[in-house]
Amino acid sequence: MIDPKIDIRSKPTHSAQPESLIKDNAAIARADCAVQTRAYELYELRGRIDGRAEQDWYQAETDLKASGKTSVVDANAHRNASRAWRERPVV
Repeated sequence: MIDPKIDIRSKPTHSAQPESLIKDNAAIARADCAVQTRAYELYELRGRIDGRAEQDWYQAETDLKASGKTSVVDANAHRNASRAWRERPVV
């Protein structure tokens, strides 16, 4: 039986993401894109030899930080810290 007290036309309630979180996510996406682009450039400069993706990524972060794009690296650091916190062992 259908309960007449329930309005099925109402929108479900959900918590919206705070604007600061949305801005952080956008900054992280830009940071990832910049680091990824630089890491690929390093890969190509080495002659497209596989096996050093992680080293290229860290070198790309270092290069971007040295070039004054610290916000890119800071956003990556924030992302990595957030990931470490989410993946921590639950005791």
